[in-house]
Amino acid sequence: MVCCGFIACWSFVSLHFIVDVIIGVTGELYHFSTALSFVSCCINPFIYAAKYREFQTAVKLLVSNQVQPGPSAS
Repeated sequence: MVCCGFIACWSFVSLHFIVDVIIGVTGELYHFSTALSFVSCCINPFIYAAKYREFQTAVKLLVSNQVQPGPSAS
């Protein structure tokens, strides 16, 4: 699922750069493809939260402050 999100966002960016080199298209298409590259980074936590039980459990523990601190580095 994470890979699908990455491919969906970055394939458009790559396609834009190829078209830009061949034809020289810039403008709104550039801004849209750049925004998609940022969206790729932002959607990962939501995908993990929706898909993986271990991630959900860890987040619940963090929110409820039930995480046991690790050994202190003294």
